Amino acid sequence: MTKNRVVAGGNHCRWRRKKQKIKNKTAVGSISASFIMVAFIFLSGLFYLYSINGNAVKGYQIRCAEKELAKQEKKNEQLRIREAELNSLYRLKKESENLNMSDLKEVVYIEESGPIALK
Repeated sequence: MTKNRVVAGGNHCRWRRKKQKIKNKTAVGSISASFIMVAFIFLSGLFYLYSINGNAVKGYQIRCAEKELAKQEKKNEQLRIREAELNSLYRLKKESENLNMSDLKEVVYIEESGPIALK
């Protein structure tokens, strides 16, 4: 129901309806545009935090993997050095002396003829 008001001017007086003010609220259904913007900004902030946190976790995992790789490479290098030491001629000669082995002066091959199973 609209309210009426009396307008007086000069020699006359008359009744005039009050003009309704137009509200500048744009609404989608029963939700205002400002609420939608606030919700969008909030959700965008949450997504940003989630992605930044994910990147930080992945960066930490990569650093741990790089440290482990460096340890394994160092261990691998030490094992290669140890292998070279164990296969060196000096060590083999020393071990042969410890086992009372002597140098081979002459090689003799035995040839046998007779009933031997051949493949």
